[in-house]
Amino acid sequence: MSEIINQCEICFLGGELKTSIKYCLDCRQPLCEGCHQQHGKFRLLNDHKVLTIEEYSKFLPEIRSFKKTCSDHEDETFEFLCCDHNCCVCFQCLKDKHKLCKDVHKLKSLNAEENVESFFIKLESNRKKAETLNNLYKSNIKDLRTATQSAMTDFQSIVSNAQSFLHKFRSQIEKQLADETSKLKQKIQYCEALVAKTPQRKELLQTFIKYGDSYQVFGKLCALETEQKYDEKLLQDMESKFHKVKFRFNIVPPILDQIVRLTVS
Repeated sequence: MSEIINQCEICFLGGELKTSIKYCLDCRQPLCEGCHQQHGKFRLLNDHKVLTIEEYSKFLPEIRSFKKTCSDHEDETFEFLCCDHNCCVCFQCLKDKHKLCKDVHKLKSLNAEENVESFFIKLESNRKKAETLNNLYKSNIKDLRTATQSAMTDFQSIVSNAQSFLHKFRSQIEKQLADETSKLKQKIQYCEALVAKTPQRKELLQTFIKYGDSYQVFGKLCALETEQKYDEKLLQDMESKFHKVKFRFNIVPPILDQIVRLTVS
């Protein structure tokens, strides 16, 4: 069921219908003018984040529907960040599943912007690695095309005298080059996808910082860091295994079965 934000929830529960003008992110309630004024009189509610209905209606659906309560303890809200497991937890979880965890902090005691900035640095590092690898793979494909064109020129010079015998070697060359090019293109697609994800993840997380509270920011940050670690590991693996594929084509006449030498490294 979609959220109703144009009616004051407090008045509705009291049997009245009043138009809401504000929305409290901490209470998760739309408020009319009167309820908003009463809300501001309580000292314990002074630090609550209150927006206009127009501002709240512009929230991304992902932020508006972001789960606040623990899936294992529905009455408990997330209050802690467990760095050992990289997730937000409630008080009951802290006493149960995470009782042995050493690196646990209260969400309110943490500076979300510092953690986000650290995440952005890692994200930017991955983007640069992806761009570098992307350029290397593209350059490699260009070199392979040049080498292929040169090889085909030499190949055609002897095809007239040994066309049927050399046909199998030509097929082998084209297949091998196609396989290597396909592998490089797959890596390029991944690098380009990761580069494209960087501004999207930044924008999404900045939106969470602007409109969400601590548990929402850290919850989303944990999810994005999991994706980030996966991308980082894959990039490191690609980077450590990267080598430039080379193509060499040798003609050794006059023995026909030794005319073609195909080497791919």
